[in-house]
Amino acid sequence: MTLNGGSGPERCLSVQGFTCLIDRPREKERVPVICNPCTRQHLTLPTVKAKNSDLRTFFGYDPIKKEFKVLCMTVTKYRKQVNSKEHQVLAIGEGRLSWRKIKCLFPHYPERERDGICINGILYYVARSDKTCLIASFDVRSEEFGLINMPEGSELTNISALVNFKGKLCAVVYSSSHGELWVLDDTQKEKWSKHSFVSPDTDFEGVKSTWATDAGEIAWVISRWKNPFYVFFYNLDSKSVRRVEINIEDKVLKGIDRYAHLSVTNYVESVMIL
Repeated sequence: MTLNGGSGPERCLSVQGFTCLIDRPREKERVPVICNPCTRQHLTLPTVKAKNSDLRTFFGYDPIKKEFKVLCMTVTKYRKQVNSKEHQVLAIGEGRLSWRKIKCLFPHYPERERDGICINGILYYVARSDKTCLIASFDVRSEEFGLINMPEGSELTNISALVNFKGKLCAVVYSSSHGELWVLDDTQKEKWSKHSFVSPDTDFEGVKSTWATDAGEIAWVISRWKNPFYVFFYNLDSKSVRRVEINIEDKVLKGIDRYAHLSVTNYVESVMIL
């Protein structure tokens, strides 16, 4: 699929077989595009109209109403204070596609170039408030924002990724030698559990793309185009690591910046038509 301009730094994970990209046909213009890689269908959404060009965009799905929604927030900086001022949402399937403003009751702003993840109709993303790292939530159906409290005694000051671990929200934190998984076992009581893992062949400082498989493995890839590249899978039950080598044909790599971002996710094909 070819976009009119070029995609920005945003990276949206797959939602029900669809993904949301940001097209930039002109300078300072941001146009969300919903894509289905399986059918090659893409749906261009209205241009986001905002007073500030620094925007954060997330993609979610409500399994009850079976409705996709795109959330867009304007991030502003005033006297060293950073907050999201405008909050807009667009529902796909309501007829005419249009953005409408909604309210957020607590000051925060999503971190730049971070993936959001939608689990059971709740969109989660890494954010900050008064320089404090936190996890914010957005109910796709009710369109209400929330805040997930961090576990006591944790060091979740630099979350590398949010993943869906067996249907539960999981925060992944990397250091140079090991990784940590903080799994939100109970959303009502905000009860977390901690798991650690290591890999002798990986420098975790170079990991940019992380996800979880349906089998309960944590997977990651070093974010750089080179041939071959390796995907690592860690099984928490057996505490074992397996490495998969992937070779890409040279004609596919031709014309791609070798320092371009490489993102791999647990994509599931869908033949659904928007």
